[in-house]
Amino acid sequence: MTIGESFKGTFLALFVFFLFRYIFIFSDFPPNAISEANELQLKGSTVGVHTQKFFDGKLEAKCLSHDDMTQIIDRAPMVNLIAPAKAAGSSLIEFMRECSNVDIWEIIDMDLMRDRFDVPPVISIHVSTAYYFKHIIERRPALTVYSHRSEISRMKSAATHVLKTYIPQTENPLITKEIEELKEEHHIEVYVNETGVIITDEGMINLIKSKYMEMGYTDSNILNCGAFDHIYKVSPELVVMNFIQANKMQDLVADKFCPDIRAKKTNVEKHETVIVKVLKDNSEYPLKDWLDAKENILEWYLGLNDNIDCLGNIKAMENALFSCPTQLIQILPSYE
Repeated sequence: MTIGESFKGTFLALFVFFLFRYIFIFSDFPPNAISEANELQLKGSTVGVHTQKFFDGKLEAKCLSHDDMTQIIDRAPMVNLIAPAKAAGSSLIEFMRECSNVDIWEIIDMDLMRDRFDVPPVISIHVSTAYYFKHIIERRPALTVYSHRSEISRMKSAATHVLKTYIPQTENPLITKEIEELKEEHHIEVYVNETGVIITDEGMINLIKSKYMEMGYTDSNILNCGAFDHIYKVSPELVVMNFIQANKMQDLVADKFCPDIRAKKTNVEKHETVIVKVLKDNSEYPLKDWLDAKENILEWYLGLNDNIDCLGNIKAMENALFSCPTQLIQILPSYE
């Protein structure tokens, strides 16, 4: 073999190697990447460094592997698990109660410097405003894990919860009075009988617009431009997870802080039947079917995104989260 032939063979082999390396690094995740997330996590496989910038390039979302997440937790002296309404917050709070041996009301009222000698290693709480979000993420070197749920999914769950929990109840006279006032103020036509709850389609529209209770505790109230700017300024230890990963996150946290405790699941859907009645033809549909049918126009038709700042950045963060196979991203300032 001549020197020229040897050179050509070596060049061809290197070309093929770098071509496949380029395809591997820069190709998107396969369409079924999200469905494979559980398998990836169980195997502890690495995802690779996939980073997306947002907030005018000031922040970046880094896709984490299972091993990355384990290492981040191992470095953390304590963990804050926070969530908006209907994003696994109740499960996280129940987990805190057993892992840290502390109740949610103690956490709300507690001065961590004065009220007890030891600091709970895991703190879980619902957040509803950017103020509390910013206050919590400042607790460095503590790790904060924010449980995120897409707003349409969250709103559907919240509306279902309100109709199944608050509307039928008769035990608390204060809530009963509040519901009656809500129905009158927002023209919500809803009935409760022996078979369950029946609400008109017009009443359903007005109920969602009212943003009553859990329906009003939206991500956009928490992750506004001020919150993103605060992340850039204070550089917190911050991870965002898809709320469906809450059980796995609890187990990872428990491995370090409370090995005998496993994930908790609460807020199991109540069995009350809810029917939506379409006034135009008196047809009736289960609430889930009605919400599913309207899913793609709810935000637009009801103006759920009106007067929201930084919506584009929430969507950018969401895209990074849902395209990451493990559905875990670390939010980092970018100073380039």
